[in-house]
Order: sequence, then C-alpha cells, then structure tokens
Amino acid sequence: MKWTVLLLMALVGCSSTSLAPPKPAPVMAQEQTYPNQRLIVDSEVSEMTRQEIISAIHECQVNDLRPIPIKSKKKVEGRVTEAIIDVICAPLKKN
Repeated sequence: MKWTVLLLMALVGCSSTSLAPPKPAPVMAQEQTYPNQRLIVDSEVSEMTRQEIISAIHECQVNDLRPIPIKSKKKVEGRVTEAIIDVICAPLKKN
C-alpha cells in the first residue's frame, strides 16, 4: 500500500511540474526577414586596419599555422559590407 501511494505521489508530482516557456526576444524589423539571425550591436568593436591584418596573417604563417579571419558586417552609406575584426591562428589541415 505504501509503495502504491509513493508511486502515485511521484507520478502526480512529476506531471504537475511545468516550466514557463521562455520569453521571446524583441523582434526588430530586420530580423523578420531572417528568423535565424539576431542583430547584435556593439560599438566597442572596430575593424582592423590593413597593416594589422597583414601582420596577423604573417605571424600565423611564420609559426606554421593557418590564419582565419573573423568577419563582421557593418553598414556603410546604406550598404552592408564585411569587415575583418580579428585574425586567429589554427593548426594546418592535414590530409
């Protein structure tokens, strides 16, 4: 009898616990056309200069690593362009 009561309490306790659904993030007009993308605005991130990019790529190549540029998108005069914000070094691909 005790086991039946404990089993019944466990089933009732598990079925009554429900989590509230997560609140949706605010939707901007641009996000409606691309539902899988979020717009992240960070004014602290700036693009690298041409010389910084060349120097970072050279450092990777000297150490037998491959450079991987990290790109971001920015709006310039109403057009979206890509800008390199960082260059990381990764191991060379082995065939």
